[in-house]
Amino acid sequence: MLIQPNKSCLLVVDLQEKLLPAIHEGDAVVENTRWLAEIANHLSVPVLTSEQYPQGLGGTATSLLDVLPAEEIGRAHL
Repeated sequence: MLIQPNKSCLLVVDLQEKLLPAIHEGDAVVENTRWLAEIANHLSVPVLTSEQYPQGLGGTATSLLDVLPAEEIGRAHL
């Protein structure tokens, strides 16, 4: 199966700093997400990011911000 950028997207869900301690192997999840986002960017696959209650839980993990399109962070409403 080949990825078709015009029919694909990567959705990063709620990887916020204050939620990471509650995520099993949170550091590995962030590392793998970073890897996937880098590949998606290279292949021109859109990347969307959701944030659950960012006013209280803060934003997306800072280690991901340089590989996630800033204009798409928080725009995915689930």
